[in-house]
Amino acid sequence: MMRSTPTIMASGGSRQSRPTARAAAMLPEGGWSCKLIGMTAAKVGKFEPVTLGHMRAQGCRDLLVYCSSGHCSHSTIINVGHLPDDTPIKSLGGGIVCARCGHIGGDVLPNWPAHAAPHSS
Repeated sequence: MMRSTPTIMASGGSRQSRPTARAAAMLPEGGWSCKLIGMTAAKVGKFEPVTLGHMRAQGCRDLLVYCSSGHCSHSTIINVGHLPDDTPIKSLGGGIVCARCGHIGGDVLPNWPAHAAPHSS
């Protein structure tokens, strides 16, 4: 007889699995993990935010901004050369105003140049 994993309903009506008590006890500090054979355990923690300085050091000078309204698919590329290197990229999204729909807030990503893409061998 096969036992199914208990499920809970999320607010949107989607089903999410949750671990059984036995499975949860095996997880480190109650968190989720995946054990792969032959790999060392990675330290789980919070990463420092990616800044414009990190982005510029990798050869990227512009940001790609998407409207986050949900009904507008507007996007644009902005130059951030005038901003200091220690500015976190994600902190810029909250102050972006969409020129098409007027929504305040956007998803901000580095606009990597085509030549910076990794080469496959």
